[in-house]
Amino acid sequence: MHGDYDNISDSLREVLEGDESVIKATQEMLGDEKQVTLRFGREPMTPKRTESPPRDHRFYDYRIFESYLEQYGGENTVVLADVQAGKFSAVLDDTKKDQFEIVTFTPQVHPALVPWYQLTKGDATSVGRFSDFVMRNRRIVIDPDGKDLAFMFRQVKAAKNVEMNTGIGPNAVNGVICELNIQGTVRKEPVELPETITLHTPIFVDCPAVDIEFDLLVSLEETPRGEKVVVNIGSADMTEKVLIEYETMLVEIETPGLKGRGSIEHGDWGYVRPMK
Repeated sequence: MHGDYDNISDSLREVLEGDESVIKATQEMLGDEKQVTLRFGREPMTPKRTESPPRDHRFYDYRIFESYLEQYGGENTVVLADVQAGKFSAVLDDTKKDQFEIVTFTPQVHPALVPWYQLTKGDATSVGRFSDFVMRNRRIVIDPDGKDLAFMFRQVKAAKNVEMNTGIGPNAVNGVICELNIQGTVRKEPVELPETITLHTPIFVDCPAVDIEFDLLVSLEETPRGEKVVVNIGSADMTEKVLIEYETMLVEIETPGLKGRGSIEHGDWGYVRPMK
């Protein structure tokens, strides 16, 4: 800067009261000088590296999940199996106060079991729909034979009238009497329906096949058009075998850290206000 000012700060002063403008203030400070040259020095900036986001790996292959923990886990690794949430969660280093990493493994229900599993989660289904369902998914039905099972329910579907019956045997539950019209002759025939069916299939992908027993309950349901036969299906046996599969996978995970059933949770710290 020309003049007696070596630094910008030397040329600064308070603006006078009144209608003093920037132009007037500048002319007063410059005097006879007509040119001002300002030089600004700027230090070169070094770009800073952005911190990588935390890892949030989600595995669907048990063997890869196990290998990952063996390679990157250690004595402070915590592995918890949460059956209700349907996943395994692992903290690689549970002693870290920040920048800790959590990885998860979600077992995939085997495709052959998926439609049967979904059927247990829904409401009762009509006997006709259940018959069609069995025909489409009979490959894994081993007791009774899948085709025979579908044929039993087709008989009920084709009946003109259906009456509930206790079935054959002292402990029988499912049984119906079907009124069939065959060549103009009305016949009543008892149809014995199974109380349980057995499937042979893996529960999860990459797991061995097991026998799973499903319970059937046939009943009559009131509708605006009258009574209709419906089928309820459930499987406590499948729930038990899912737990067994989780336990098996948990045992096979080789880690010097902690492993068991549970879930990884995060709470909020509570702070006590200082007394005044």
